[in-house]
Amino acid sequence: MKNDKLPLLTLTHVPKTSQWIVARDVDWFGLFTIPEGFRTDLASIPRIFWTFLPRDGIWLESAVAHDYCYRHRDHPALMKNGACMTRKAADDLFLESMKRYGVGAVAISVIYRGVRIFGRFYWQAQCS
Repeated sequence: MKNDKLPLLTLTHVPKTSQWIVARDVDWFGLFTIPEGFRTDLASIPRIFWTFLPRDGIWLESAVAHDYCYRHRDHPALMKNGACMTRKAADDLFLESMKRYGVGAVAISVIYRGVRIFGRFYWQAQCS
């Protein structure tokens, strides 16, 4: 990732939902911008694990950027040689981002493995 400054999100909760809205544009290490209005469920961690891995933990910004990459992999800033961002590339960006935010090794391992195993259920085969 190009820029060493850690992006911080400003989020607004959508009442009566588990959704949050990005309140202002956020430059993601000079790679892409998460736009104001982008909706997210924070980290998609099953409720049973929230005691140990809360959805809004230190990995929050990384998880929102990961959501953005999954939903907008056909955005020109995320494409490589005219092809959509791959799921592996999105997951690896998430991994590197968590490291930069200082997420502990055990949490990174659990979250990253969960994304690699269960992320395929949220990934579509083709760009939208």
